[in-house]
Amino acid sequence: MVPRLSAAISLAFLATACGAQKTFELRDYRDAQVSGQPDAAQQLAPDASVAPDATTPPAEGYLTRLENAGQFGILADFTPDAGNPGEVKYLAPVGGKPRQAPLLADCYFQDMHLYAWHIFFLQSFPELRTMSLDAYTSLVLKHASRTLWGGGLKTWPAVRHPLTNQVGIVAYSIYSETTTVDLLTEQDILEVDARLKSCMPYATSLLVYVPDDPFQENALHTLQPKLAVEGVASGFSKVLMAGIPPASYSQGEGYGLLKVLPRGQVLLDHGPRDVVVVEMAPGKQHKSSGALSPAIAWGGESGRRTVRGGGT
Repeated sequence: MVPRLSAAISLAFLATACGAQKTFELRDYRDAQVSGQPDAAQQLAPDASVAPDATTPPAEGYLTRLENAGQFGILADFTPDAGNPGEVKYLAPVGGKPRQAPLLADCYFQDMHLYAWHIFFLQSFPELRTMSLDAYTSLVLKHASRTLWGGGLKTWPAVRHPLTNQVGIVAYSIYSETTTVDLLTEQDILEVDARLKSCMPYATSLLVYVPDDPFQENALHTLQPKLAVEGVASGFSKVLMAGIPPASYSQGEGYGLLKVLPRGQVLLDHGPRDVVVVEMAPGKQHKSSGALSPAIAWGGESGRRTVRGGGT
């Protein structure tokens, strides 16, 4: 199971942004010092002149299409001073399965200023107001029961596209559980890539699949060359995050004793005053002062974060 928080506990937390075949890693293309006008990066700059309503938040709290970067920008939680390139979470019905009201459109891009997490967005619909975290997990994360694709989108204006070598990408993740039967397949990624390109016409040449947990990253080493053959670009988050400070969703102060676990050691014993440093945070901890990890994940809402609060 993917480590996850209960809906009630998650509100108590303060989160800060966690021959051989060739592997196409974004580090091969990263170029933060681009001279002159960036090629594809220009498409990532929000421009209200492209769409007059680009600066108007959607009354519904979401859009079903992103026609330009301006619309992405109004939904995203941009915090440039904290190094956050801006994120928009998406949901999309799985192909070949009956669509259930109220989610009948091809894509849903939620207003991150109103809904920081998928479950809060889903609960904004009257039909889904009582949705539990377990129900969300079943709908979005589990392979056997999944009826919705879910993930996040982020803009990276100074990163070169691994297939086109153009400067500027939109990275997307796909949430899933991390058991063997739930790992994403090549066909899964191809479907989500095609769907996002159809719903984000301005970004068809910018999208890059970037898994946001160690399990999917490990699988990508095998899938990456196959995806490239199909024209689907992919890369690794550690390359995107190199030299970039973590983004702060909500700032605060905390204190405690720093407790570092050796690589590979399972976290079993810690107290309410410990600040735990682990490679991957488990889903059910006792109360702690906080945790630091390059990949803390719960309910599919994962990434590079520092978590401080009442414990998981």
